[in-house]
Amino acid sequence: LIGGNPGDLRALVRDLQAVSVISGEHIDLAAVRDLASVAVRDSQIDVFKALQAVYKSKSGKDAGKILLNSDKDPDQMISWFTWNNQSVFDNRTLEELSTAMVSADRALATKYKNRAYRSWYWGSVLSAQAAVAMKPIDSARDPFITYPNFLRRGGSGIRSSIIDNLSKQLDTSKASIREELWPNLLAVHDSEIGGDPMDLSLSKKLNLTPDDHLSLYGIAKSKPMGMKIIEAFNEEIEDDNFDLDQDIKFDSEEKVEEENKEPSGTQFTLDSF
Repeated sequence: LIGGNPGDLRALVRDLQAVSVISGEHIDLAAVRDLASVAVRDSQIDVFKALQAVYKSKSGKDAGKILLNSDKDPDQMISWFTWNNQSVFDNRTLEELSTAMVSADRALATKYKNRAYRSWYWGSVLSAQAAVAMKPIDSARDPFITYPNFLRRGGSGIRSSIIDNLSKQLDTSKASIREELWPNLLAVHDSEIGGDPMDLSLSKKLNLTPDDHLSLYGIAKSKPMGMKIIEAFNEEIEDDNFDLDQDIKFDSEEKVEEENKEPSGTQFTLDSF
């Protein structure tokens, strides 16, 4: 049981409780072996097996049953399907499947409207149907399942300083920044859809550092473009500081003028004494 239970102590206790119920008064070796043969606690192995079985299934009904038995969160499975569909299907097929995948993703949001059972059902069913509705690129070979890069911690190019900074500014969790805000920031700063590395307005608005701004575009500091951006970033900071100093200076001068200004009219004040 320990060998098939890597590091999950609570699951191991539940396994021992289960084998105790099965065996009755005495735990025998046969009961332990029976439980160990079906109690696979490595969740990632289960995900790989479930996806391979779904892609090889011949009907949507079988695919849905496989996902149901895998007992995996539909949020997680949609991420896995989105990532691995790119290697299983060609571009034209992916375009046809996109509507179903978008509907599955939208269905997951209903769990926040007291419709959790519908969310899990449609999130699982639609993604499973999309996986078996079209013919793969090579149906003779088993699909090659890989771990989604955007689910890897530290493997997606996310600087921890950006996450920490935004989390403190917005008073929210790091997970919500990483999963909700970060993809939008990357999209806004994508050069292929109009993002300009020299546009520092949003980064300054979010109080990001020059290194954080460069990481959004994937530009190294040592490259000429990176050095140019850092120089522009520092120049704008100096200009902002100069403007702030000037405003403070003007405010102080105005206050002095107001204090030195003689009272108008013939009415005396206490200051005249």
